[in-house]
Amino acid sequence: MHVDTNQLDHYLMFIVSPHVIQDRFGQHYLQLSSGKVLETPRVIRSMIPQRIFKQYVQYCKETNFTPFGSSTMLCILSCCSATVR
Repeated sequence: MHVDTNQLDHYLMFIVSPHVIQDRFGQHYLQLSSGKVLETPRVIRSMIPQRIFKQYVQYCKETNFTPFGSSTMLCILSCCSATVR
């Protein structure tokens, strides 16, 4: 899977924002196909992945930002696992 780094940064900033997470504990490492390793916090999310996806798409529409595809977003959420409350 190939993703634009600007889109990835934008999405990661959204999914670790206080709108989505309730608490942080420790770190999680995500290795990209390019070999680059991204460090993300381990978190407790306040929403299920499908709701996060819908809110992110709406946020992108409001800010005129082009997100990547839904399967990519859901794949990243599954790779950046979190506890859901």
